[in-house]
Amino acid sequence: VQSIGTAMLYYESWGQCWERAALIKARPVAGDRDLGADFLKEIEPFVYRRYLDFTTVDELRHMKERIESELIAGDERNLKLGYGGIREIEFFTQALQLVNGGYEPKLRGPSTLPALVELARHKFISPSVRDKLTDAYRFLRQAEHKIQIVQEAHAHSIPEGKDEEQALARRL
Repeated sequence: VQSIGTAMLYYESWGQCWERAALIKARPVAGDRDLGADFLKEIEPFVYRRYLDFTTVDELRHMKERIESELIAGDERNLKLGYGGIREIEFFTQALQLVNGGYEPKLRGPSTLPALVELARHKFISPSVRDKLTDAYRFLRQAEHKIQIVQEAHAHSIPEGKDEEQALARRL
C-alpha cells in the first residue's frame, strides 16, 4: 500500500500513458472512500494534462498499434477485443479524454457513454459519430451479456455454429 504522496511521486516521475488511460476508469469502491476520492482528485493533473502533449499522442498511437498486434487473427467473433469491438470504442473515447480533458473538465469521467455525449457537446466528435458509437457500444454490451448468461462465464465471443448463432440472434 502506498500513501497518496508516494503514489503521486511515482506517477509524476514514471507514470505512463497506459496508466493514465486506466486511471480514467478508477473510482473508490472499498475502504476509505474519502481517501480514494482525495487520491483521484490529486491524480487528475497527471491523468488530464492541461496542454496538448505530443508525447501523449505518440504514446496513444503506440498503444493502439500494440493492441492491434495482440489481436489474434481469426478472432473476429470476439465482441470485446475484436476490430470495432467494445475495447476499440473505449480506447477511442479515452484517447480523446486524455488529449482534451486537461482543458475541458466536463470530459473527465469513468463511463464511456456519458463521455461520448460530452465529446459531442464540446465538438470533439460529431453528433453522428456519437450516435453511431453509442448504438454500437450498447448493442455490443447487450450481446456480450446475453453470451455470458448462456455460457455462465466471462465470455466475449459469438458462439460457433448455426444453431448457437440463431439462438443468440433470437435473444438479441
